[in-house]
Amino acid sequence: MLAMILSRLELSQINSERFSDESGRVYVIYTVEEVCEKFGCSPERINRIFKELEKNGMIERYRKNRLTPYRIYITDAFYDILKSEVTNVQNGKSRVCKTESHECSKPEDIYNEYIYNDNIKNKSSIIVTDDEIRERIEYDCLYCEENAGMLDELVMIISDVLNGVSPTVKIGKDELPRSLVVSRFDKIDSENIVSVLWQLNRNKTKIKNMRAYLRMMLYNDVETSECEETAALAEFKARYGID
Repeated sequence: MLAMILSRLELSQINSERFSDESGRVYVIYTVEEVCEKFGCSPERINRIFKELEKNGMIERYRKNRLTPYRIYITDAFYDILKSEVTNVQNGKSRVCKTESHECSKPEDIYNEYIYNDNIKNKSSIIVTDDEIRERIEYDCLYCEENAGMLDELVMIISDVLNGVSPTVKIGKDELPRSLVVSRFDKIDSENIVSVLWQLNRNKTKIKNMRAYLRMMLYNDVETSECEETAALAEFKARYGID
């Protein structure tokens, strides 16, 4: 979503007479409805992403009243991070960016360089839709009235992880790097979902935070699958003398 906002910011700068406030700061108008139509996500999901971007100091949103759309500003602090990352990528070749007025040449190029930097791998610029996740896990094949609610909850958890922007994700008691958790959740398929549902059905203990528990189960199941695959491969190589 950030990439879209930065791309639209360039258009706002070109039409700054229309998209700048009283202090000269350039802003973007990107409504929840527009984003929902573009990516096929629910308004609740898009609002959560906007709030995460605000919480992490990447954007600011203001509106005069409930009848007017939000004005979206890229924060100066986030621009400073973008400039720093681009400078690192270019080995010391800096790019001029005036954060006071939010003027910066080709902001979408800056963001593309930023997200591909080794330190930023959270895929925050890409929205994975619920329909894509359902296709990955073969939702239609797994669906039945008995597990429909739980399946929808798992889809929402996977989406929140893949589309989140915070640097870490809480798995159990640990705060893990988002890049690590996303790399696991990217591999979730129908077998992992079946395994989680089976484990959940066998569990007889009271679960205080179901969402956190399911997130941990999904992460652990993928990790277990990877370990089993590695062990099976090692056994195969040992059996046939393959280095």
